[in-house]
Amino acid sequence: MAMMTTGKRLMDSREVMVLEGVAMLGLSVVALCYTVEQRLSLLVPMALLLGFSGITRLIISAWFFRRGSAWRRLVQQSALTDLLAGGAAWLFLLQGSNRIVLLLGLWLVLSGYFQIRRYAYLRQQWPACTPAGLTGMLSVSMGVFLLADGQTHWLSAPLDLSIPLALIGLFKIYAFIKLGRIRQRSSTSAATTPQEPFPPYSTLNLN
Repeated sequence: MAMMTTGKRLMDSREVMVLEGVAMLGLSVVALCYTVEQRLSLLVPMALLLGFSGITRLIISAWFFRRGSAWRRLVQQSALTDLLAGGAAWLFLLQGSNRIVLLLGLWLVLSGYFQIRRYAYLRQQWPACTPAGLTGMLSVSMGVFLLADGQTHWLSAPLDLSIPLALIGLFKIYAFIKLGRIRQRSSTSAATTPQEPFPPYSTLNLN
């Protein structure tokens, strides 16, 4: 049961991670085409990205983790953060408020925090899953950088958005590949030793 539970956790950390990585790379390229005055339009793809990420995490938490488990609560908290940030993006868009740098910076900090917490759970049984923790720390660092850059303007537009998004996107894809190799080695090792039958998946329940 422990092997199956950990496999579910690793799957959650991998699959959503690579989707976010690809989406961030795409958003970083799109951001290069917008000036500061035009950035209000970037709130639309950002809201879609956050909404997709939040809904995906909610489905994964309900399908793969039993109600009341610490891991399910953690994934749901991360999902709600994504959905709230996505809702804030739509609100800013309706208000005509160009605060994408502030919103993205705060989301990166919170998203990185939850990634670090997932790594803290994973490393108990998967010590080699360091890329998951590094992804979280990079996200927090880039979020803090964006928040500070909004005041100091170390990087001018459009690089102030494109560089952090590209760095995190690339590292998420790298972490996805590394975690996949870890799971493959574990699966190969597990196949050579007797295992308990896998328990059935929990029923889909979003409560």
